[in-house]
Amino acid sequence: MEDGTKVYAWSITGMIAEKALIVKDSAVILPGNLDFETAAALPNPLIGADAALMYKSGFKKGDTVLINGATGVSGKLAVQVAKHLGAAVVIATGRNAATLEQLKTLGADEIISLHQTDEAIISQLKQAHKHTPVDVVLDYLWSHPMNLYLQLLKLYRRVK
Repeated sequence: MEDGTKVYAWSITGMIAEKALIVKDSAVILPGNLDFETAAALPNPLIGADAALMYKSGFKKGDTVLINGATGVSGKLAVQVAKHLGAAVVIATGRNAATLEQLKTLGADEIISLHQTDEAIISQLKQAHKHTPVDVVLDYLWSHPMNLYLQLLKLYRRVK
C-alpha cells in the first residue's frame, strides 16, 4: 500500500509488476514476518484444502478427517484448515518424521508414519478408525498407503 503495508490481493490488471491496481476491499494485510514469496505460494494449496473441505467433501463440524500426505505444504495447510473449521479429530499420514511431529502442534490429533510395514499402517488406521470413524479423507498422495486405507474402509462402509 502507499504507506508500505504489505498486502495480498487479487489484481484488476495483473500482478507481475512493482505496482498493481487492486480492489481495495480485497486486500489482506500480511503478517510482518511473512515474505512475499511465501505469501504468493500459499493461496493455491490453501484454496485446495479449503475448497475440498467446505465444498466437495460434505465436511461438517465435529467430523473426523484423515489427511493422507499431510507432510507437504498442502497437507500441512489442510490439517490447520480442518481444525479451524471444527474437525473433532484430524489424522495425518506422511513420510517425513520431523514434519509429522510438527503437525501435532498444527492441529493433528494422530499421526501415522508411512515408513512402516503395510501391517503396521493398517493396524494404526484400524485403531484410529475404531475410536473415531473417519468421515472425510483428503488424499495428497494417491499412493500405496491410500490403497491400504480404501481396503480397510470397505470393511467399515460400503464403497463403490
